[in-house]
Amino acid sequence: MTDFQFGISKWAPFQDGEVCDRIRRIKREDICAPSCPNLKIEVVPDDQISFRRVSDIFRRIKTASEEDRRLVLILPNPHPQYLKVAHLINTFQVDCRNLYIFNMDEWADQDGNTAPETWPNGLMYGMLNYFYYKVDEKLRPPRDHIQGPTKQNINVFARMI
Repeated sequence: MTDFQFGISKWAPFQDGEVCDRIRRIKREDICAPSCPNLKIEVVPDDQISFRRVSDIFRRIKTASEEDRRLVLILPNPHPQYLKVAHLINTFQVDCRNLYIFNMDEWADQDGNTAPETWPNGLMYGMLNYFYYKVDEKLRPPRDHIQGPTKQNINVFARMI
């Protein structure tokens, strides 16, 4: 069998072939033993990833609620798994008054105009409809606690977080 040889695509932001080859040669059993003692790596089966994400987000929200402290989450979007987080919040009656969510990104056109919250393919639309509106109204954070980058706030978004 002949090996398939290929180079790094021109669009890839990292172009050091030697480093990429070295990283690809790391064995599965060695990936969890990083040289940095403060870094914990765990390899999990694909079917565990969404469960762990949902349970981690819920645990953070519930703990912050119980401790009556602010929780700021920066979340990727869109993610239908947020429906499961909302379900857990409702089931366990977790008060989210101290929860602040910042979407990582949003669609924009060539002029930087961001998608409106009402656009079904928009990321804020997804956050609102997969999470916010699914949480019982009495448990929801105030609406202004859910933010995404927009043309209007892009220059202050990092400070908002």
